[in-house]
Parts: sequence; structure tokens; C-alpha cells
Amino acid sequence: MEISLADVKAELRITHNFEDALITRKIAAAKDYIEEIIGCKLESIEGGAPAGLIEAWVKLTVHFYEWRGAAIDGSMAAMPNSFDDLLRTYRYRRFANGAA
Repeated sequence: MEISLADVKAELRITHNFEDALITRKIAAAKDYIEEIIGCKLESIEGGAPAGLIEAWVKLTVHFYEWRGAAIDGSMAAMPNSFDDLLRTYRYRRFANGAA
């Protein structure tokens, strides 16, 4: 399952389309980050990615969007607490199809 631009915009409560390209890039970056942490591609998980991984993907995308200026203004935000909790279950876990 892929998250959509509409999913993330709903989470952010954004109704305009001015930043659709930016949000789309954040979706892709968050997916890459999660796949690196869990050690497999989300598409390779038999039966599709579990709801916890999808929720982590949305949360991380929102985090990337909301903190896109952190490097410029010197502030830094930690990942949302629930992000690590959601991914902890899936790290290095073998899924049914052997994806690791």
C-alpha cells in the first residue's frame, strides 16, 4: 500500500495545492528512510505493509514537512515519540515472504 498525497494533506489539514510537489518529495523521502530502518522495501511485504508501518510513514512525512526549515533557523526537532514505537516492531523482522 502506498500513502497518497491526499492522505498526507488530510493529516496536515492542507487544502491548497501550492506545495504538492514538496509534499510528494517528503512522502518519497520518508518511505526511503523507513525502508532503510526496517531493512526491506515496503512493496516486498507479502499482504502489504501493516497499518503500523503506514502510520509511521504518514507521521514521518508530516514531520519532514513541518520541520523542513530546521537546518536554516538552527532549531531541531526530534522524531515524534510514536514513530520509533511504531517501527520498533518491524525492525529486522522477517515478513512472511522472506523479506528481511
